[in-house]
Amino acid sequence: MRITEITTVGHLFESVELASTLRSIASEIGNPVTAIYDKLTEFAERWSENHDSMKNFGFLEKNINDRWYNEQGDNLIAELYHLADQAPSQASAQLRRLLLSNTTTNFRTLGKNLTPILIQIGLDTNYNHLVRNAKAWQQQEKNFAQTLEKLDKYSASSSKKPSSTLGDTSAASMSPTRSEKIDQAAADKKIARAQQQIQIEQLINSVLTKIPKGVAGEIRNAISRESNKLMALQKELTKRNIKM
Repeated sequence: MRITEITTVGHLFESVELASTLRSIASEIGNPVTAIYDKLTEFAERWSENHDSMKNFGFLEKNINDRWYNEQGDNLIAELYHLADQAPSQASAQLRRLLLSNTTTNFRTLGKNLTPILIQIGLDTNYNHLVRNAKAWQQQEKNFAQTLEKLDKYSASSSKKPSSTLGDTSAASMSPTRSEKIDQAAADKKIARAQQQIQIEQLINSVLTKIPKGVAGEIRNAISRESNKLMALQKELTKRNIKM
């Protein structure tokens, strides 16, 4: 294998990994984010019906936020670290600074700070799906902030009608619409991961066909036990100093 070929392979690794990271993040901030805002809006509306002020709604919002971080946010943050290392964009430096701050565990604060960065990275990498979903997150945050202002006035008004169908906010059931969105988000993520694995396997097979069968078999066995097969393949190539 010539030096130019090894360099090309390295660039292919980087390209495939960046594309995979962009797809994963776009998926993470798509339907899952919409589902969170649906939940926040539903619980805020229930709160306004049963309380005279939205002042203490933040406690309930924090519970929703904590659940988001435990179930989805941690994975998003991990992908953002990958993006900060991979994206050829000046916005990557801003992303690193954001990740080092103490605001990444708060859903709404993260959205306000993160979305402009993702939009810029999406534009720089020509990945429109990321741009669309980041802008959608911005719009949903704006809409929810406006909803809270309206509900704050409504909760204090004397004209609101008591609803016999509204129970304790902590016992609110998931609406069919939100359930469908969460199911769709899970399906999208599964498809994205499957596509990623196919691309990785195709790239590995392309590289190994240029190497003698015996050595290629050894490398394939070595990387089969690794979770990051692309990185493992790079290490095996470097370790063997393969030349053709």
